[in-house]
Amino acid sequence: MSSALNKMVPVFTSSNWQQWHTTMQAYLRAQGQWFIFSTARPADEIDSWDENNEKVAITHLTMVKEVWEHLKENYGAPSIGSAYAKLSQLLSMTIPAGSHPAPAITKMLSHFTYLKDAGFEFPANVQAMIILCKLPPPMEVVAQILSQTLPSEIKILKPDGIIKAATLSFEQKGASRGGSGKALRPTSLAL
Repeated sequence: MSSALNKMVPVFTSSNWQQWHTTMQAYLRAQGQWFIFSTARPADEIDSWDENNEKVAITHLTMVKEVWEHLKENYGAPSIGSAYAKLSQLLSMTIPAGSHPAPAITKMLSHFTYLKDAGFEFPANVQAMIILCKLPPPMEVVAQILSQTLPSEIKILKPDGIIKAATLSFEQKGASRGGSGKALRPTSLAL
């Protein structure tokens, strides 16, 4: 069991709880051990249940559920260090010119979500502006559209509006190379 565990589940460190707990739970399910976490000790199968519980318990915590809750409580929340790393990754990201913007923007949105979970929430309009700053020069038309946004709409600006405009810009650039070439018309970026 331990050689398979070493191959399938990363070694637990205080900073990799998110990845570790998902893979460890999958591993325990595959080994038929997860039921120990999710079920009470049955009166009619005490020996079997105790044997399975001992396979995954830590010495001073006698029940698997106690172990899991202990680890989750102590390591489940994002740390300042991991939040800093995500913010650094977010701020250093670029959206490559010539590539569809959706994958890079999706990655940026996942960083925003992680940071929110860590207690560093960016308002939607700030997220939209950060994404806008990361667009490559060929998509500057999106910034031009944004400049036509009414001051009252700035507070309701959302990443979805930037994503739609960037995607449209990218697709129209591709279409214009293929001969279609529709002009990108101003639209509200708030939706």
